[in-house]
Amino acid sequence: EWAFYGCRKFTSLTLSESLTYIEEHTFDECDNMRGDLIIPESVLDIASCGFSHCAFDGTLRLSPNMVYVYGDPFFELFNITAIEIPEGVSYIDWMAFDFLTKPTELELPSTMISIEDLAFRNLRNLKQMTVNASTPPFICDETFQYVNHGIPVYIPVGTLEAYQNAPNWSEFTNFIELAGVGVAEHEGTAAV
Repeated sequence: EWAFYGCRKFTSLTLSESLTYIEEHTFDECDNMRGDLIIPESVLDIASCGFSHCAFDGTLRLSPNMVYVYGDPFFELFNITAIEIPEGVSYIDWMAFDFLTKPTELELPSTMISIEDLAFRNLRNLKQMTVNASTPPFICDETFQYVNHGIPVYIPVGTLEAYQNAPNWSEFTNFIELAGVGVAEHEGTAAV
């Protein structure tokens, strides 16, 4: 915990392919880091505020082995421009990506089951979303609080009625069934 807190001379970060866990506040306030934040496939979990207040300004790519993304590991990463959520991620906790504002696209994997309140609340610039899950993932009333609910939401063919009737998904008004969404061959990588 707090291992590299406030190391302002760091300008980039490459994490070891053997790393499995990032403790609380490990890179908190390393606010000169730029570029992409790539979480290696070996990482299973990131604790609260693991990368808080960092200035990464590229893509945030999660590990496919992070089945559960716990609350606020990326607190106040205002400059991230894209996020990739790979197949394997199933649960996104409260405020996990709350401060991301710049991404314009979001793709959720077919393995997604549940997304808690405030997880994507501030994606105000979101222009489209793809949800690869055949069963609408559970979302709360504030999961996408400030997101434009009129954006295109691409869903697997044959799931329109399920999404239109699912709690809180029913707030979205522009579902589009798309061949190839949700099929096993689909990469499922989220690009926001």
